[in-house]
Amino acid sequence: MEQTGTFAKCDPTSIGLMQTFTSPAEKDTKSELTRRIQSLKDTPDRFLAWMVANMAGSLMIAGEMGSGKTTLLNALSGFLPVSAPIAALETFRELEIQHPFLLRTVAPAELSPGTPGVTLDWVLNVIYTRMNPAAILVGEVVGNEALQFLKATCLGRKALTTIHGGTIEESLMRLEQLALAAAPELGLSAVRSMVAMGLDVVALMGRVTRSGRVQRTLQAIATINGINAKGDYCLNYLYRAEGDENLPVFEQAYHQLEGIK
Repeated sequence: MEQTGTFAKCDPTSIGLMQTFTSPAEKDTKSELTRRIQSLKDTPDRFLAWMVANMAGSLMIAGEMGSGKTTLLNALSGFLPVSAPIAALETFRELEIQHPFLLRTVAPAELSPGTPGVTLDWVLNVIYTRMNPAAILVGEVVGNEALQFLKATCLGRKALTTIHGGTIEESLMRLEQLALAAAPELGLSAVRSMVAMGLDVVALMGRVTRSGRVQRTLQAIATINGINAKGDYCLNYLYRAEGDENLPVFEQAYHQLEGIK
C-alpha cells in the first residue's frame, strides 16, 4: 500500500476538461471559486464544478474505457475548497488531484489468501468511519470498494468516483453488481435503495468524432430522485449532448441551485 500524508501538500497541476478548467490558487475563497466557475464556457461544466465546490453531495462519473472519466475527476478536484483536507484512494496511481492538502492511498482491490496487507475497501471504510476529510475521491470502482463507497454516501459523505459503463443506466447496474458481489446477502432491493439514497448525480463521458478528430466530451448528467413504484431509479436528465430539448430544463435547474433568479 502506498500512502502519502498526513495530508501532504502537493503541487496543483492544470488538467483541463475541454480546455475550460484551471488549477486552483494556493489560497482559495468562495468568491474565487465562483469566479472560476463562472469563467467556464459550457453550462454542464459549470454545473458539475458548482456541485463539487459547494454541495455536500456525491458524484459518479461513468463512461467507456478512454472516455475521459479520470480526466474529468481530476479536473473537478480543482474546485474542491482547499480549506479542508481530502482523501484520494485508488488501486493504482492514476489520479492527479489538484488540491494542496491530500491524503493519498494506493491499495489493491483484493489480496491472495495469506498475503499480508490491506485492501482498498478496508482503507475506504477506515477513511469514512474514523476520519473526517472534506471529500473522498475513489479511483474507478472495480470490486468490493463499491459497497464501501455506497455506505460512505449513505452517511452523507461527499464522495466522487468513476465507473465503467456505456450509459448512465448501465453504470448504475454495474455499481449494483459490484456491491452485491461484495455482500450478496443484502439483495438487489437493499442495494438499489442505498444507491438511490446515497448517490446524487451521475455524469456520462463519451468519445465522439468531429471533423475527423476523436474528442472526449460530457454526454449526459442525471440526478437520482429516488425509486418509482416499479422499483426502478427515477432519473432526471438535466443534460444530454445529443440534443437541446433538455437544455432549458438543465439551465433552470442550474440557476435554481446557484441561486440566480
